[in-house]
Amino acid sequence: MNAIKDGPVRPPDISSLLSLAKYERAHEDDDYAQRSIVNGLVLILSTALIAAGVLILSNRNYPDSSI
Repeated sequence: MNAIKDGPVRPPDISSLLSLAKYERAHEDDDYAQRSIVNGLVLILSTALIAAGVLILSNRNYPDSSI
């Protein structure tokens, strides 16, 4: 309601919305070895979870359907 009294509301500046500066880090802070190890562990965990899900679903009996 105040927008009518105070005048039109300006849209936000699009460059400030699209800026990723607050998420950027300096390149010297980047620890590539640690990131690679963590990515490998996540890959192993994800593969294990998918394999466990497939194993559980393949061992179920479906008397009512052909799945």
